[in-house]
Amino acid sequence: MKHVLVVGGTGMLADVVSWYANQSNYVSVIAREEEKVKRIKHSTKQQKHIYPIYVNYRQIQKLEEQSRCLGKVRCQRNIKINH
Repeated sequence: MKHVLVVGGTGMLADVVSWYANQSNYVSVIAREEEKVKRIKHSTKQQKHIYPIYVNYRQIQKLEEQSRCLGKVRCQRNIKINH
């Protein structure tokens, strides 16, 4: 099982996120919009393998803070940063 990080995975990379999750990989998705991540999760067989990180990736300092947790996949349940 791999751990994949997808930045901006709710746009044209949504199918990539679903594919990796359906291959039983853990997928961390850096996204700004919670609704878009929910749509991806609902269309994926392995929803439990998608770990959203809600942050605007242009806010570098906040992104760096959250990236410290990326190696610990199970600690990432719905991380949300106000932006």
